[in-house]
Amino acid sequence: MTPGHTPIKQINPTNPPRADFLYPENSMAIPKKKLDRSAGTGAAVFRDTLYTSRTLILADGRELSVTQGAVSVPVGDTLARDYLEQHPHFQPQE
Repeated sequence: MTPGHTPIKQINPTNPPRADFLYPENSMAIPKKKLDRSAGTGAAVFRDTLYTSRTLILADGRELSVTQGAVSVPVGDTLARDYLEQHPHFQPQE
């Protein structure tokens, strides 16, 4: 061994690295989920284009919190979803 050089770590043959770690093109692509407004489960996410943090008060008195520039509401919550869809500072995310 040459002074000042560290030896290369050997790969353990019983536990080799995953192929997708070494070669990302071998990993399987996961399709993006589309926002299904007809479903009663899940959440709709909206990006706030003006603020990264704020509190929104809905007409029925509920609060929605914007954190890290985004707010999520249940897909079945039509009041919150309609408010966010009509507000000029919010963009729906897929």
